[in-house]
Amino acid sequence: MRGHLAVVIGDNWAEVSGHGSRQLLVDMTGRPPVWLTRSRAWSTTPKSARDLAALAELRGYDVTVTGADPGERRW
Repeated sequence: MRGHLAVVIGDNWAEVSGHGSRQLLVDMTGRPPVWLTRSRAWSTTPKSARDLAALAELRGYDVTVTGADPGERRW
């Protein structure tokens, strides 16, 4: 069974969600991410989110990357 990773990238923020996304972030950055309860996703930087999407694809995940509306703030 393939996992699915959803990535939302804003101007200076990014969110990732999906089964196994936390462990992917820990494997990549070496530290646990911050959980955003409102959007039910993990917080990261846009650069890390792009790198995470590439890592997830290498590990066989289906990846969906979307951009937020310009100027949109999540926090």
